Amino acid sequence: MLPAPKYFAQLPNPLVLQIVGADAAKVVNNMSTNDLAKLPVDTALESFITDVRGWVVAHVGVLKQMDRVWLLGSHASPSTIATHIDRYIIREDAVVSDVSQEYALFIVGDGIVEHVASQTEGLVSDGNASADHLTPVSANSLFEPSNLFAFACPLPIFGQRTLLLCCPAERAEQAIETLSANGSEFCTAERFEWLRISSFWPLHPSDIGDKTIPQELDRDQQAISFTKGCYLGQETIARLDARGQLQKKLCLIELSSTGEYAVGDALTNGEKEVGHITSLARDPASGSIRALAILRRGNFAAGTRLTGNGFEAHVLP
Repeated sequence: MLPAPKYFAQLPNPLVLQIVGADAAKVVNNMSTNDLAKLPVDTALESFITDVRGWVVAHVGVLKQMDRVWLLGSHASPSTIATHIDRYIIREDAVVSDVSQEYALFIVGDGIVEHVASQTEGLVSDGNASADHLTPVSANSLFEPSNLFAFACPLPIFGQRTLLLCCPAERAEQAIETLSANGSEFCTAERFEWLRISSFWPLHPSDIGDKTIPQELDRDQQAISFTKGCYLGQETIARLDARGQLQKKLCLIELSSTGEYAVGDALTNGEKEVGHITSLARDPASGSIRALAILRRGNFAAGTRLTGNGFEAHVLP
């Protein structure tokens, strides 16, 4: 059994979709911003599922297996993602199922980092999207009993080398007990938000709106391939990349401890309103305050000074 991760948390609003069939990978690749075609079996990557307009339908981890593909993440309405995918299955050998209610998703970080890194193999890179595709760790090597988790998938919700563990829903309480007994700290809601915001991981619907373009979430290197073949919404995404005229973007900011602050607060640069806060958290240990915020063009650079309702803020790298 591996050393316990420092932190673990249960991912809210779990999204677990299963696409089964000989054409499962093809179907997902046709509406995914990252290049699933180049991904070896039993490896995973981060991607956006998009619609014909190039808007984000879901932000997911994609786990490719021999006869199926899993989409994993957090979404307020997983069934709408399943319906979206199913709409584009015509003659392909693929069936999509929303099994989100059947599983719980746990994020674990820290203690198992080195072990996961040692299992890296079959790296994929097209010069754009990140090549950080790790072989999923067998649940047998993680915790006892061996059937506690269905599988583990790397997804940087708490930073690089974090794992997302998929557990049957009826065993969620046992999973919490096991992880706690192994010495991991169960995150409070405040700690969870601090870790995922500091790791620059957006959640739906707070940070990902209905009309969000993938580049606006600033995860191009991790989740977008600009050299893969055609996919749903590619024209919009490629045009924006070619023109380089991104008008708004999600940014990580740090706030002063003075003043009042809340999700939705407007942010100004001088006298001009330039954005608003989408997620907010305070570090339970240090008291530092960080947020994700949608900012307008001209305010993306690290160090940019902003003000709000009696507080000051600056953009972090």
